[in-house]
Amino acid sequence: MEICQQSDINATIKELLKLCQSRCRINFQYRVFSLYTY
Repeated sequence: MEICQQSDINATIKELLKLCQSRCRINFQYRVFSLYTY
């Protein structure tokens, strides 16, 4: 049970990191885009 829960927690953390990375990338692209437009 504990091993299963631990792997589930690790998978959730990985998914959250992926979401944060994609969001940061989108924010960075948006910032660069706004810099070029202004």
